[in-house]
Amino acid sequence: VFIARAIVNDPHILFLDEPTTGVDSETQEHFYNMLDTLNKKEGITIVLITHDTGIVNKHVSQVACLNQQLVYHGTHAEFCRSGTFKDMLAGHHLISHRH
Repeated sequence: VFIARAIVNDPHILFLDEPTTGVDSETQEHFYNMLDTLNKKEGITIVLITHDTGIVNKHVSQVACLNQQLVYHGTHAEFCRSGTFKDMLAGHHLISHRH
């Protein structure tokens, strides 16, 4: 409902903060596919705040990584190859799961 209210005014930018917290994985996938469509067909820039690296891996073109300051900004592919990404994951166990 909140997304519908936001896009009815034909925005240029849509800001979303952890929009699928508490939502099952199938619904999340539909939601992010809908955002992809809004971005590609309607030209809406989407700024997404998330800790879900699985979503980032599949649905973003640019990454801005913050840790009290801007740590990285660039393409997703470059981010995955960067030392910044590896440093962030050092000491953390990352689990990626898809149904």
